[in-house]
Amino acid sequence: MQKAKICPVCGKKLMNPNSKRHINSKYHQDALKKKKRLEIKVGQKTVSKKVVSDKVSTLDKTSQIRLEINEIKNQLVQFINTLNQSINYYNKKIEAFSKSIIDINSRIYRIEDYLKLKPLKSNKKSIFINKNQLIKIMKEIAKKDEGKYITFYDLREYIRDRYNVENENWEDLIEKLRDEGKIQFSKGAKSNDMDEGYKDSFNKVYYYFKLN
Repeated sequence: MQKAKICPVCGKKLMNPNSKRHINSKYHQDALKKKKRLEIKVGQKTVSKKVVSDKVSTLDKTSQIRLEINEIKNQLVQFINTLNQSINYYNKKIEAFSKSIIDINSRIYRIEDYLKLKPLKSNKKSIFINKNQLIKIMKEIAKKDEGKYITFYDLREYIRDRYNVENENWEDLIEKLRDEGKIQFSKGAKSNDMDEGYKDSFNKVYYYFKLN
């Protein structure tokens, strides 16, 4: 004997659930419509869930991007702060270095001033120049250019390079030697820009002299 079967749509037990009579029945058609409505709702819920999931995924990505941007900003701020600290540090070092240079220059100036007031000791011979000593020195210079005039500039440089003169007014002896006829003056022209010549008691300037 054939067993009854259950209709998958309406749930009725029938010998033949696929018969046209059953399928066209109001009960079966109502169950079919209800099933279709249910499937539509389920489909809408599935779509809705997918949309929500996509939105959540998008929000997660946006949040992640914002976090990364904030992290980059924080790193940039930290870098700028570190850079400013380094700049301030080296500026202080430069200021200290500049101050040291100024102090060194100041010391050098003080030493130079001291040396001007108190010349360093040298191997120069100390000498007190008198007329005879001056004539001797003039003859030593004249050996180089015998028979020619000698500049007062060369005389001063010769004495300055070789002696520490103890009497500062030794140049007064030059005019006395002229008055005694031992030397003669000549005006001529400057031997160089540093040549100041010799000014006698009449304020006349001479640049050369010659032994008689």
